[in-house]
Parts: sequence; structure tokens; C-alpha cells
Amino acid sequence: MDSLGTPRIRFVLAALSLAVLALLGLFTLWPGASPARAGQQGRAFRQELEHRLSEDFVLRKQGLAFHHGLLWDLFRTAPTDRVWRGRNGWLFLAHDHEPEAFRAEQPFSTEALAGWQRFVEQTHAWASARGITFLVAVVPDKSTTYPEELPGGVAPVGAKSRLDQLAERLGHHPAFLDLRPAFNAAKPAGLLYRRYDTHWTGLGTHVAYRGILEGIRVSRPALPRPRDLSEFRVRRVTRTGDLGEMLNLWGGPYESYEELVPEWPLRLRASTGGEPLLAAGERGAVSFSQPSPATSLVLYRDSFGTHLAPLLADHFGKTEVHWSRVIDFDLVERAAPQVLVLEMVERYLQLPEIPASPLDRAVDASDECGALPAAAAGTGGSPVAGVVEQVTARGGQLQVHGWAVDARAGRPAASVLVCWGGRGVRVVPRLPRPDLARAWKTEQLAAGFRAELPLTGAVPESCAGPEVFATDGQGERGRLPAWGRCTVEAGVASSPQP
Repeated sequence: MDSLGTPRIRFVLAALSLAVLALLGLFTLWPGASPARAGQQGRAFRQELEHRLSEDFVLRKQGLAFHHGLLWDLFRTAPTDRVWRGRNGWLFLAHDHEPEAFRAEQPFSTEALAGWQRFVEQTHAWASARGITFLVAVVPDKSTTYPEELPGGVAPVGAKSRLDQLAERLGHHPAFLDLRPAFNAAKPAGLLYRRYDTHWTGLGTHVAYRGILEGIRVSRPALPRPRDLSEFRVRRVTRTGDLGEMLNLWGGPYESYEELVPEWPLRLRASTGGEPLLAAGERGAVSFSQPSPATSLVLYRDSFGTHLAPLLADHFGKTEVHWSRVIDFDLVERAAPQVLVLEMVERYLQLPEIPASPLDRAVDASDECGALPAAAAGTGGSPVAGVVEQVTARGGQLQVHGWAVDARAGRPAASVLVCWGGRGVRVVPRLPRPDLARAWKTEQLAAGFRAELPLTGAVPESCAGPEVFATDGQGERGRLPAWGRCTVEAGVASSPQP
């Protein structure tokens, strides 16, 4: 609920700011300030005044807040297109892919769905071969869990959401966890998402924690069971949320909700040296440790993992937490954990990127470059299409950007080989390229690549310096030419712009 008296306070402060704005408006019509009377000097004065009003005016924010308050209090609508005002005062995210996810406007293409399946299955196989339990946990959006609170007229237009498609394809796979059933089952127990925020209440955090840990325990039954709700103390707090802040109102809107505080003494030590429950909110890498047990966890997560990470970490001797949706498999191999978890919220399934599996990593191909026959340099009748778009020398590394398409199949090339200075590296094109998708008249075409290899010797004088070859799905190879506007940059990191 909004704090008591907040609308009245907003109107009083807004009236004061309007009075000041009116005085300034009259001031601009004063003869001494008239541009017509003062000529060039007057025009300069007017420009300066406009700048002051738009950039430096002390009550500008209050004026905007007044306008937003009118929309919120009188017209019962959200004053920004980034937020939906739902039923019973609920707020919902109206951008960052959540509307498309709920409406099921853009289902996965056959290629994209197969790419996700490939990622889960190959990563699971790779992890199992190393004694690692791998789990992808997809968190439902707030709109998915509480569709009854959405504003009127907001409804699915497609038959299946992307999460529906993934659940059908991977629902029985041990490495895939759809948390929607757990959240739907827990709704009668209490509020799971905050009304003015995109994130969970304490109860919602517990539902996700319990679901993920039970998913891990399917293959790791020796792990301690999830803590019961009775082992937490309920703390009621009153504050606004990220959606409430987007409204830019004076004093709120505020809501009262419940957080869960562990009643048992947490033995976790955070690498930041601070309180574990606060350290988990750091955007960089954070690690937790405790004397026992001997098991370890690597967790890749988004903002929903802030309150989730310490609860999961309590079941492991060592936990590494990374705020990222991209798994660094080299890092995982060095860490050698018993468990690897990727947590992500449903709306990010709308992104065009398909996660890379461990088999997509760059591999050393220096021997292959040295054995290339001279005939490989030919480009006539090439089975692949593509170009080298950018070469960057940075930090002792040579980065080569470009794209490569299997010309016969109209899909990304199977692999790209980059050779320079006696070294070589092989990568798989996985970067999304909407421009190529339009050219090939397909929904998406993740055919971009970036290869990186040690810079030995001088920086190439042109983009044609590194030898770059692409291989199609039938194993045939063709050389990629340098794009006409391709340049070599030293000490600058830049993305190619076709």
C-alpha cells in the first residue's frame, strides 16, 4: 500500500513547484529578457535559460514527480511505459522482454530450440564426464505467476511461450528445472513476489531455493535437505521496489512484505569480507566458504540470485557466484566443483543468444594451421559465405571478428579456423547477427564469431593478415576474405559494425 498521506503531500509539493515554474515563465516574457529586444545577446540568454530549466533547474525533478503523481493518483495509470499498473495496485515490468515472454509473441524457431537442447545436453554430458552435477533452473516471471493481477487486455496471443517449448523438449531431462510448478503450488501459502518489485518476497526465495536444491539432490542425495520455513524468522519490512522507483513519485509507493532471516548461525564467510546476505548482491564474482561440508558449487545467476545464493551456499563448503548468464567452462574446469548451476529468469529466454556449450569453446589449432595445404587459400566456389570484419590487437591478444554462414544450408558455419604468427584457434560461430537473418530471410542467424589468440610478433598490417577459414556442415572449407571497410585497431576493443 502507499504510505499514509503520500498523495496529499505530493500535491502540496507539486503546487509549490508549479508556482515557481510559472514565475520563471513570466520572467522569460520580461522586456529585459526578451530576445527580440536584446538581439543576439537575448538569444544567448534564452538558450542559457532553456539549458538551466532542462538541466540545472533545482525543481525539475519535482515537476516531473508532480506530473507522474497526477497520472498515478488521479488517472490510475503508470506514468512510464516501462511499468504496467495492474489490478489491486500491482506493478509489472513492461519492458526488458517480459511482455513478449508472457504474450508468447515470438516462440523459439526450430533452430533456436534445437540450440537450447544442444546446450543443455552437451553441457550435461561434459559435466557428468567430470563428476559434476549440472542444472539449468528457469525462474518464472512475475507475470507468469500472477497473471490474474495483470491489467485488463494483457493476455497471451501465442499458443506456447518459449518456456513452454523448453519444458516440452527438456522437461524430463535431469539437467533442466522449470520452477513454474513449484511457484504455482506455493501461491496459497502467501505472497511470492513483491507488488512493487520484479523480485521475490522471502517466501518466494524459499520456494526457489528449495526447488533448486531438491533438483540437485536427485543426483546428490547426500547433500543436506533444504531448511524448513520454521527455521527462519519472519521480518516485515516497508520499502518501495525497483518498479516503484521507475514511477518517479514523491514518497513511494511503499509496500509492506515479509523477508526470511535464518535463525541458525550462518558460518559462511564472504570473499568481500562483509555480511554474506549483503555480499551476494555484488555484481562481480563473490565466493563463500565454510569449514564443511567438502562439496563445492559454482553458481551463474541473474538478479534473482541475490537472496538465493547464500541459502544455497549454506549447503556447500565452497561456493563461487558469478552474476552472468554465460558459463566460463575454463573457470569451471579450474574450480572442479561437484555442482554447476545456471539460474535465469524466464524473460531472458527471449534474447536471441543461444548459450554456448563446452564443445563450442575455442580450441588450440596451431598444428592444423601448420598443416594447411596451399590449396586451402583458394576462394573459388567456396561452400561458405562470410568475411573478416575487424582485427584488434589488445592486451597481448589478437582478436578477429567476422561472420561465417554455411551457404548451402543457410545456417551458421560449423566452425571457423584463424591462423596467425604460427598459432591457430578454432571457434564455433554463435554470436547473433540480425542483419544476416534479414539477408537470409530467417528469424535469427547466430553466425557471428570472435576468435582470440596470442599476439606473437608484429600487429598485422591489414585484415588480410590473419588467415581465416570456415567449414560447412559437410566438412568443406573456404577462406574468408577481409571486408572492404575492415580495419586493424591496436589497443582498442571494438565490435564489428556491418
